[in-house]
Amino acid sequence: NGVCCFLCGGVYFGWKTISESNTQAMNKFLNQHKSNLALYLSFHSYSQLFLKPIGFDYNPPKDSAIHDAAGRAAGNAIKKTHGKAYRNIRSVELYPTSDSSTDWIYL
Repeated sequence: NGVCCFLCGGVYFGWKTISESNTQAMNKFLNQHKSNLALYLSFHSYSQLFLKPIGFDYNPPKDSAIHDAAGRAAGNAIKKTHGKAYRNIRSVELYPTSDSSTDWIYL
């Protein structure tokens, strides 16, 4: 379970940290604007999930209540507006990850 080193794997982690162009663009944007962000939510639209930090540790971060509340609020707004239900989980609950955007912006 978790990330995979096989190029054709569904959760391939790339050949090095932040190796893919879409990841590089996201990393650059987030790093440029990090000081202006109060909260960063990542969502997995295919599975209708809000993913919270941290992706590599099963122990919740010290401020997990803030992420729980924000994910619930966003999920409630989507449900009310579009009728779609999003679950609010820590990314490690989907599968362990390494170097996800949720983690780089949080850490």
